[in-house]
Amino acid sequence: MSVHQSCRCCLEQGGNASFEWPRYCTRWSLGPLLHCIVPWNLHSRTFDGRTVGVTAKNMPARKPWRFVTSSARLAGRLSKLKCDHPKHDHVQGKWARLSAYYPRPLCVLMLDSLFPHVVNQHVPCLPFELQKIHSHRPKAVSGFPRMPLEEVMYEVGCKEVAVGVFVHPVLDRKEWKGRPEVQDAIDAEKNRLLQEGTWLESEIIS
Repeated sequence: MSVHQSCRCCLEQGGNASFEWPRYCTRWSLGPLLHCIVPWNLHSRTFDGRTVGVTAKNMPARKPWRFVTSSARLAGRLSKLKCDHPKHDHVQGKWARLSAYYPRPLCVLMLDSLFPHVVNQHVPCLPFELQKIHSHRPKAVSGFPRMPLEEVMYEVGCKEVAVGVFVHPVLDRKEWKGRPEVQDAIDAEKNRLLQEGTWLESEIIS
């Protein structure tokens, strides 16, 4: 089965297809390949191998690459690869042969892009425990000792607490302009917040 047939079979089954060559390889101009990129809605991305760890003589090596892929996630990750190395070496001789192997950063990037549901399976679930040491001010509950609300709920077996809240629409300037009682209410609320130490007015940067 040819590469063309393999890619088409994979795409028809709902999978992704990707392949790469050196950026300036003359095979990119082949007719059959060009007739696949547009009909299959493939994404073309170029980047330098030095951004994913390609080296030659212990120095970052450029190796211009071009990837064509049906995965928008992979294309997006590849498009962010920008080189910031001031110097680099050329890939030639034995280093050209060794550069045929994908460096580990590129492998991780591709696997994470194409199979995120598999890669992320190793993330462990964090244990949950009731915390009894609180750095913030404990909530006061009427009729109970002054202790954190979650501890009170745990002790009495309560799973939820009904709290009364008020919702009001955002007032347009035209609705309160020229009404001093509205401004007085706003100022009173601000002063209460200041008294509670919600913020320090002297440190507000306008």
